[in-house]
Amino acid sequence: MQSLVVVHAHPDDETLWTGGLIATWAAQGWPVSVVTCTRGERGEVLALPGTTSEGMAGLEGDGPALAAWREGELAAALAALGDGISHHFLDEGLPDRYEDSGMVWVAPGLAGPDPAAPAGFAVAPLDDAASRLAGLLREAAADIVVTYEADGGYGHPDHVRAHAVTARAVQMMGDDAPACWEVLSDQDAPGDITIDVASVLDQVTAAMTAHATQIQGVRRADDADRHCGILGYYALSNNVLSPIRATETYRTARTTANIA
Repeated sequence: MQSLVVVHAHPDDETLWTGGLIATWAAQGWPVSVVTCTRGERGEVLALPGTTSEGMAGLEGDGPALAAWREGELAAALAALGDGISHHFLDEGLPDRYEDSGMVWVAPGLAGPDPAAPAGFAVAPLDDAASRLAGLLREAAADIVVTYEADGGYGHPDHVRAHAVTARAVQMMGDDAPACWEVLSDQDAPGDITIDVASVLDQVTAAMTAHATQIQGVRRADDADRHCGILGYYALSNNVLSPIRATETYRTARTTANIA
């Protein structure tokens, strides 16, 4: 039995990137903790009929209100993923929060910093944030810590910072450091570790549905698609249908590299 900690930038990332892993760990009764770096204050808002965010379009642009709402969505998603999942915001106990840094699209599928939002978690002092994370890893007696690849998966500045903070925290811990895994944004790339999502699909889709301001159109795939390794579909605010794949793929990371 190994203690797992996953580190993510915003509410919903834990489900979209590592939902299968979290649900699998929880189903085994193994210790699993989620650390969320921000509350997603700058996120867009889906407010679709028949969802828990129906009529809530006014949350978009209201940072404090959206943060509070997304905290509730995160709690519901974690409850859906399994029993006994611990959660911490990285800024717990600080007088000022780590806020969502926002992003802009700089190319298809590639994000970059938002010039209108020069502050935020992406520019938080690295060692301060890493020291806080190292403390949480020690508290959880973490054997494994999981986060994004160095580019944050698609360039979001908060994702990039989450990787750097995790790498630095592991470095700070020295001989007590847990193993570090990176979730691969290209799920067809070769990895060291593969998680079967099929056995926890109900938990993952329920968690996606809980993040109703961010995720829409969650449904299961038909038999033909399931034979192709696709278990279902969902979309974000871009209205692009994305697959729920039958596996999540991870690789072990050299955490002393790519620290910025």
